[in-house]
Amino acid sequence: MTLLASTDKKNTILSAPDGFDHPVIVTGTPRSGKTMTADILEQSGEFKSLDEPIMIWNIGFGRRDDDSRSAEEATAKLCDAIRSACQHEIAGMDGKRYMEHLAYHCLRIPFTHRVMPEALIIHVIRDAREALPEMVYGWTYRDTLSKAIRRRSHSIRLSSLPWLAIRFARNYFSSLLRGQRMSWGPRVPGLKDVTASASPAMLAAMQWRYMNEIAIRDLKQIPATQVLQVRHEQLIQDPDREVQRIARFAHVNNVEKMMSYARRYLDPDHQYSKTVPLSEADWQTVAPVINPLQVKLGYPTVGQGHPHQESNS
Repeated sequence: MTLLASTDKKNTILSAPDGFDHPVIVTGTPRSGKTMTADILEQSGEFKSLDEPIMIWNIGFGRRDDDSRSAEEATAKLCDAIRSACQHEIAGMDGKRYMEHLAYHCLRIPFTHRVMPEALIIHVIRDAREALPEMVYGWTYRDTLSKAIRRRSHSIRLSSLPWLAIRFARNYFSSLLRGQRMSWGPRVPGLKDVTASASPAMLAAMQWRYMNEIAIRDLKQIPATQVLQVRHEQLIQDPDREVQRIARFAHVNNVEKMMSYARRYLDPDHQYSKTVPLSEADWQTVAPVINPLQVKLGYPTVGQGHPHQESNS
C-alpha cells in the first residue's frame, strides 16, 4: 500500500489509492463523548460513520486477556484485510469519507496507525467524576440477547458468533448472580485479574485511567497534524468554538450544519438517565486510581468530603 501526499496551506494530508480520503477515527473511553463528537461530524454530510466496527478491527485477533494490539501485529496481509472490510462499508456512498468511533483504539494506537496511517485521530477525554457513574451503569446493566445482537448486527462476522454467545452468557449470569458483568467495554491490561473481586466502580476507574494514559502516551508517536484532543466539557460549554476546531482538524467544508446541530442538542444541564451514582465510599476507594490522571489533565481530584469537590488532603 503506497500513500500519496497532497498539501494545503497548513497540513500534509495522506490519502491512499484504495479510496480512503483522510478518514477520521474518533476514540476515547466509554461514555467519554466520542459518539457525540462523531455525530456532530456526521452532520456535515461529508462522512459515512461506522458505529463501533469492533469485529472488523478484531480480524486475526484471537483469544487474549486484554484488547491491546501492537504495531508489529499489523502485517501487510492483516492491514489489507481490515482496510478492505472498512472500505466495503462505505462502498457506493457517493464519495463520503470514512469515519468511526471505537473505544478500543485507545489501547491500539500504534496498530491502528499502521493499518490506517492516513487517518486523522480525535481523542475525546472526559472528567472521571462525570464519566464514572455512566461507566458503572455499563458494568451493572443486565443486557438481553436481542439487544446484544441488534447492537452488533452491523458488524457481526460468522467466525465471531461462538465468542459472542459465550461472552453474552457469562455477562448475563454474572449480572444475575453478582449484580455486575464479567466484561464490559475494552479490557485494559490487568483488568482480567481483578474482575472477579473488584467493584464496578473500581473496574470503571481502571478503564478510565489506563485507557486514557495508554492513548495519550501512544498518540505522541503520531504526527501532530493527525491528532486532536477534545475535552467533553469544553465541547458542551462552548460548542461554537470547539466545533470549529474539530471541523478545521478534520478538513470539513460544511461547518454550519455541524454548528447548528451542536447548538440544538448540546445541553450543559442535561442529566443522563443511564447512570449509577457512586457513594462516598466508592469515590474514596477509586480516588488513588483516578486522581493522578485527574491532576495531569487539570481536573479536580476526589477524596474526602463531597466527591465532586476538589480535595486538598
